[in-house]
Formats: sequence, structure tokens, C-alpha cells
Amino acid sequence: MLILSAVAPCLPEVLAELQCDSNVMNVSWPTTVGHDEYTAWAISTEGHRASCNSSSHSCSIHDLQCGTVYEVVVTSPSIHCKIIAGSDYKVHSAPCKPENTNVEQNCSSGVVTVEWNTSSTTQNYTVKGTCAAGVNSTCESTDYSCSFLDLSCGQLYTFTVMGHTNECSSEISSPTEKLTSPCSPTNVSAALNCTTLDALVSWRSSAAASGYAVEATSTNGDNSSCSEMGTSCILNNLVCGKDYSVVVKAMHNGCPGPSSVPATLTTGAYTSDLALLRSTKRR
Repeated sequence: MLILSAVAPCLPEVLAELQCDSNVMNVSWPTTVGHDEYTAWAISTEGHRASCNSSSHSCSIHDLQCGTVYEVVVTSPSIHCKIIAGSDYKVHSAPCKPENTNVEQNCSSGVVTVEWNTSSTTQNYTVKGTCAAGVNSTCESTDYSCSFLDLSCGQLYTFTVMGHTNECSSEISSPTEKLTSPCSPTNVSAALNCTTLDALVSWRSSAAASGYAVEATSTNGDNSSCSEMGTSCILNNLVCGKDYSVVVKAMHNGCPGPSSVPATLTTGAYTSDLALLRSTKRR
């Protein structure tokens, strides 16, 4: 509830009380001598006007637009004031409810951005993210979006948005869910088959992962990769006599999580026996 008072030139002193839940403004003023019919006006900077009439010293203005700053004045036939706009007495109506909430995730950075629509440009917003693990995060914004930089990996979050001014809060938006990128796999190991120069890579599963991608890179740029839905896969066509760094990324709907801690794999030196084996394979 907001109560303010002010006086503009040639206008009576005004008191206004905004009911946040109904967005109705109760306006009161001192009566003058005689029996005047008063009109209380709420005038927005965009030109919207709402009013109420009374023969006493108060009335309630309905049909205010949400998220709008109104100038408030009171006039009567005995008040000779030619200009009723431009009052220095301003009241902020109840904030608008955010609508059409949408959540997007940047796969490379893991940043989650919540966006919404609203008809107001004069209110602030608080976005809340809650996951089943009980971890809550909040984000404050004066715009129509807000980004979370450090949400927990592999968790299903529910996001809601609420508009607010210094005095009132809006209804909470409809909830929207988003599963964050999977956590990086742990316990990565790589075992070399010295005969075939293939390597079996294994790891511990990650929450929310629907698949995994493995990449092995040597110090001079030789690459080998494999993908699997389980917790192991085989790297083929490794080059002998090389040191490889092997990392695993968990995937969810094509969105990779962060890379695992790299495992080191060293292939053996090239020998005549290995050359004979590869020659036999090609026949």
C-alpha cells in the first residue's frame, strides 16, 4: 500500500493510496466551502487517463494500466486551473505480470538466460530458479531478460519471474522448466591395446547425460574420437609413439557439458611386428 501527498499550483493537496492487489488508487483531498463536485484524475506520461467523481473528499480510480507512472490531480468547478496535466505528484501503479517466459541455454558457456514479455518499462524484475536438489538461485533485472552464470549442472530447474516496484509486487509468471547441461564425467581412464593401437576409454556416468563424446589429441595435433551412450568407447587409428590427451564430454539433446579432467595416453613406438600386422589387416 502506497500513501503519498503533494500539491500542484492551483490544485488542492492530494493524498493517494494504491491498493497493490487490485491496482485501484484511493484519492482524497480537503473539501472547499460549498458543495462542489470533484474529479480526481490519474494521467500517464503516455496519455492514458482514468478518473473518478465525488461530491465529498475522496473517490477511487479504477482501470489503471499496470506498470505505469501516473500524475494525480483533483479539480472542481470552483478550482480555476486550466492545466491538469504536469502535476509534480506521481504515483506508480501496480507492476505488470511477466508473460511468455522462455529459457535458453548457451551450450558452450553453460549460461542460462530467462526472457519474458511485459507491457511495462518502469518496473524491476526478480527471476527465481529452483531445482529438486533444493538449490535456489535468483537474478535481478531492469530489462526483459536475466542470465544465470553458475547454476548446478545436470539439474532440472523451475524458473519464475516477478515484477516489482518499491511498493508493490506483481503476480508470479507461469513456471518454465529447463534441464541444465550435464556434469563433466569423472574417473576417466584410457587403456591401450598395443597390438592394434586402439584404446578403450571408460568413465563414470554423469547426471542428465543422454550420451558422451570422447576426443583424443596428441601434442602435434593427431586426433581420434568416438561417441557412445554408455560409459566406454574405443578410439581407433591412433598414431604410434605419441602422447595423447583424452577428454570426455557428457551430452544432453546435443548440448555438451564441460570437459572432464584429461587422461594421458601414450602409444608405443612403431616396430616391424606392428608394420607386419597392419599390412596383414589391409590384405
